[in-house]
Amino acid sequence: MARNVAIILLMEDSAHDCFVRAFLREHNFPTRAVRSIMAGGKGHVAKAFVNEVKTLRTRGDTCALIVVTDADDRTPQRVRQELDDKLREASVQPVSPSDRIGIFCPKYAIESWVYFLRGIAVDETAKQRKLDDVGSSRVEGKRLAKMCMKQEPMVPLPSSLVDACQIWHDFSKRCPKG
Repeated sequence: MARNVAIILLMEDSAHDCFVRAFLREHNFPTRAVRSIMAGGKGHVAKAFVNEVKTLRTRGDTCALIVVTDADDRTPQRVRQELDDKLREASVQPVSPSDRIGIFCPKYAIESWVYFLRGIAVDETAKQRKLDDVGSSRVEGKRLAKMCMKQEPMVPLPSSLVDACQIWHDFSKRCPKG
């Protein structure tokens, strides 16, 4: 039977945190079991990633790791490859399909997702204006959760959002809710 899984959120900043927590709540994941690590930038996320993967693997099936790091001008797949390379450099096995690890990479940044989900046209290859209120991204986190639940969004999504929904679908199969 499923049991509560502690979720570690490893991300760049509070905009990611607000968005992801709202997303998780919409999927009925118990956010009381969520611990956030705000690394303060993608370079710091990459460094912390190695330690968090090691920790996750020692805790077994009671823990999951969600990583959110902006892709900037790279593809989400390239970002995941770079994180796997960091693991290899530290003599740690790369992420496998059985790991309770989900790596989400907004392209260009989380603002692209938020603005798109607000109905504003975005270009994923360009920086977007910073959010005036990072907490306002909660509404868009919930909106994305609903789109991902349907698995067939009503509107064409930017490529990194399609990628995120697929990553979430795979991740949620490995991480039962309590």
